[in-house]
Amino acid sequence: MFTAARSLRSAVSRTGHYAGLPRSTIARNMNSKVNGPVIGIDLGTTNSCVSVMQGKDSVVIENAEGQRTTPSVVAFTKHGERLVGLPAKRQAVVNPTNTVFAFKRLIGRQFKDKEVQGDIKHL
Repeated sequence: MFTAARSLRSAVSRTGHYAGLPRSTIARNMNSKVNGPVIGIDLGTTNSCVSVMQGKDSVVIENAEGQRTTPSVVAFTKHGERLVGLPAKRQAVVNPTNTVFAFKRLIGRQFKDKEVQGDIKHL
């Protein structure tokens, strides 16, 4: 089976670099000890999820509503309060100009990027 990890390993072993980064930057010695907690964040377009390693098991952290996933929505109220997840999603109908969603594809882009400028035209 051809996996992304195998592809990355072979690309790094051939050149010593991957995407302009030296191997030492992207490869960690698997025998080294991890100091502190290890968390994983799944930033999804619709929902997001956070987990923490406990021993050799991954445990998903529940949100304030007791759910394992949180809607990827953020809103700001007229009083300056920041809402995240389900509360933000619920108020989106009455506060659409201060509610942000489906922003994952814009992360890491500059304001002048064609993609960002195209989205601004639809606001």
